[in-house]
Amino acid sequence: MKVRQFLAQCMAETDMGRSLVEYLYKPGTTGGASYAPYYGAGMLHLTWKSNYTAYKEFKGNADAKIIDPSEYATQHVAIAYPADSAGWFWDKCVNLNSVINWTSDAETVCSKITEKINGGTADASRRYGYYKTIAAVLK
Repeated sequence: MKVRQFLAQCMAETDMGRSLVEYLYKPGTTGGASYAPYYGAGMLHLTWKSNYTAYKEFKGNADAKIIDPSEYATQHVAIAYPADSAGWFWDKCVNLNSVINWTSDAETVCSKITEKINGGTADASRRYGYYKTIAAVLK
């Protein structure tokens, strides 16, 4: 179930793989979102300065471009670390028994994961649709 849930969330965050950066992001600008300039980047759209900073620390602080210059951090993470940042975020924030009851039914799990990633469940039904599509292929 975990792999299918991960892939479903990646499909939702990236508009089915069409965008490794959040559509609101404009390189070289700070933008107007509450989390600007650290817009969604990568397969799970890493967002917020605190997550970018923690991800940089996880990488051993070797790549300063993960957070600086801030106007290009989103673009850099999306290009250099699309899957790695998603895996890190999933492990740090989602794939925890204290966060998700993995014994629940798939729809409930999907809703909880969506809430953890997006801060709400408004998009959970679409994400669960992706889950069902993936589940038909990855049995």
